[in-house]
Amino acid sequence: MVDDRGRIKLLETDKEDNCKPMPKYPLFVCMLFVFGASPSFGATRVVNVLGDTVASGCTLQCNLRQAITVAQSGDTIIFDPNVFRLSETIALNHGEIVVNKSLTISGPGADRLTIARSSSSFFRIFRFTAAVTMTGLTISSGWAMNDAVNGCGGAIYNSSILTLDHVEIRGNTAVSGGGLCNAGTSVITNSTVSENASTVPNFRGEGGGINNLGTLTITNSTIAFNIALQTGQFGSQGGGIFQEGSFTTTLRNVTIAYNSAQNDGGGLCCTGTFNIGNSILANNTSTSGPDFFGTVNSLGYNLIKNYAGTILGDSTGNILGTDPMLVPNGLNRNGSDVRTIAMLPTSLAIDAGNSGSVGIATDQRGRPRPYDDPNSPNPVGSDGSDLGAFEVQPTASRISGRLITATGSPLNSGILTLTNSVSGQIRIATVNSFGFFSFTNIPTGQQYQLLVRHKRYSFVPLGMSVQSEFDDVNLTATPWP
Repeated sequence: MVDDRGRIKLLETDKEDNCKPMPKYPLFVCMLFVFGASPSFGATRVVNVLGDTVASGCTLQCNLRQAITVAQSGDTIIFDPNVFRLSETIALNHGEIVVNKSLTISGPGADRLTIARSSSSFFRIFRFTAAVTMTGLTISSGWAMNDAVNGCGGAIYNSSILTLDHVEIRGNTAVSGGGLCNAGTSVITNSTVSENASTVPNFRGEGGGINNLGTLTITNSTIAFNIALQTGQFGSQGGGIFQEGSFTTTLRNVTIAYNSAQNDGGGLCCTGTFNIGNSILANNTSTSGPDFFGTVNSLGYNLIKNYAGTILGDSTGNILGTDPMLVPNGLNRNGSDVRTIAMLPTSLAIDAGNSGSVGIATDQRGRPRPYDDPNSPNPVGSDGSDLGAFEVQPTASRISGRLITATGSPLNSGILTLTNSVSGQIRIATVNSFGFFSFTNIPTGQQYQLLVRHKRYSFVPLGMSVQSEFDDVNLTATPWP
């Protein structure tokens, strides 16, 4: 509360619940609790231990299950950076966590936090019955194999509104929807669903990665290495994503690769509406329709290698029957907390897309999109974006050198401007006391102009095509007339 002089004054309840002495917490964490207590913004709960207990309360020590239990609708759960500064795993051993209130769970990064089932028991990781936003973490080792009704979604069962950003759903198992079962509305961005499995004895495996029973939107994401298995007389369908009925899946800037099903649709199957734009469906395996089985509605600019079914909608920019030349070793960090699949330099998916029309300015890793390679001609209508979740970036190089007089003496002042001749992007550098300057992380394969401004000397503008390092660029000054 605020006193009559406008000073912040803690309520006794605030002191008791949120601001007891906590040696591990800096002052800003305690302030975050207090200011977060406003009903209009929600409180912030901090997870600061790795264990999993069901004890009530959440004061000096608070694990994830406790934080979710004590949280109120609208709260945000974060993770103590001192505890989660490296790669850590929260191993759950008390069953799935049911979230029945609207929460934001903000992790430190998918490479730094994994929420997993312990090896001592078998259960799904999360069940969401209220709106949840989840960022920056990995969900792994979930197990939903009870029966065909309760066995949907090894990592997550969602029946409300789910938002995932920079999340990995990896290595989970279920009867259907090995990673995610969406029975509500799910929006997935900058995330990867991989290495999940759908399987059950004497039943049909459906959706190794995802089973969609609602509305699903996926952008800038990767669906890879998931599998739908059959271990009895029935077949399996939809290694990456399975959907039947009148439900809708929309994919933009998505890579669906290396998934498998023993029968239909290694990548996608089977009915409902599949809207696909600026995406790659390739290198999936199944008996019928390796990359998709059924009907898809093209939004334009897709690479689809091998399918059984019908492609409706906008065929502009579609590339059919072609290998996208993905990097053979599959999923890697590639400079991000979430794993992606890169492309080889010879891929026809490079610069073959158009993502600008829908306002997508980055790839899954957060790199600028499009990067229009000047050495790769664009198809008609393309804005230079790459197809799929990964935008190939130029190799970084360096330009360095020295400002000198006609007699070879160094100049210890001056401002250098490096301008990309295509994009117009400008970089600025200054010289040190010995006349040396340096520009780093310069994209190669592009044209630049280098200008120097100096109060006593002039310099001839230098145009250059940067293909590799320029380490000895000596710029000679001419006195002003």
